[in-house]
Amino acid sequence: MKKIIFSIAFLLIFIGLTRAEQLRIAIMDLQSGSGVPEYFGADIAELIRTEMINLKKYIVLERSQMKEVLKEQEFQLSGCTETECAVQVGQLLSANKVLIGKVSKFGKVYTVNVRIVDVEKAIGEFAESITANSEDEIPNSIKILIQKLSARIKSTPSTEKEIKQEKEVEKEEIKTETESSKGGFRLRTASYIVTGLAIIPGIGWAKANNDLKHLYEDYKSLSPDETLSWDENRWNDEWQKIEDKKKTRNILASLTILTAGIGITMFLVDAIFLKPKTSSQALNDFEKNFLICSDYNKISIYYIKRF
Repeated sequence: MKKIIFSIAFLLIFIGLTRAEQLRIAIMDLQSGSGVPEYFGADIAELIRTEMINLKKYIVLERSQMKEVLKEQEFQLSGCTETECAVQVGQLLSANKVLIGKVSKFGKVYTVNVRIVDVEKAIGEFAESITANSEDEIPNSIKILIQKLSARIKSTPSTEKEIKQEKEVEKEEIKTETESSKGGFRLRTASYIVTGLAIIPGIGWAKANNDLKHLYEDYKSLSPDETLSWDENRWNDEWQKIEDKKKTRNILASLTILTAGIGITMFLVDAIFLKPKTSSQALNDFEKNFLICSDYNKISIYYIKRF
């Protein structure tokens, strides 16, 4: 009898410790976007909640529990679509992760976009998206969504040491990206300035070319009788005027092309070699899901970026 009691006690303790190590996930009602009724977001959230529970990898908070706790703090299950709001809700519910998102309909295509927010780090970790061509396809699409999410969510909370290491890595990445960003910004700015400076000799080039054109026209308008009285010195002076104008025009043309060429080269160096690095931090600051649907020719293009 004592052995049975001991075994049961050990089993309960083991189960308790296992559950304590599991992630606590709160699933908020999804925002109902264009083309779908308001209740649709809550229904989709319930489908997600059910599938997450069936995985048996996480502690998924029940809707009734969440509603009761949030009601006391004057929060609602719906309408929370920003990371800051999700972090506050997660702290109230003692959750490790919070799922937020939106469901929309474009033509006949339903789209579900969700984000996982890490409460401890106060950031949106990643985003996933699925589509369904009809309401009947939504349950199966949700199962695919859950598979995507579970593949990217750890089943246990990060330890303090892991969190500290991750933050150190993030700081180092941000530092590196910031340094690259500064370098890229300076080069890009310099390219604009240098290219802009090409306008100055460019204006002089245009003026010199115009003056030379007028000079040629003036000579063409002279009658033979007017030039018969010109001596050798006069001819040399007139010829020198033309040569000086041509020389000035050519110098200004070279300066314009050289300055513009340097500016364009600097811009291309920034765009090709530095731009991917400098833009990465900006991309990390935003979590966007773009959807382009063309229902009339049955083409759907999904462009999804996770930051």
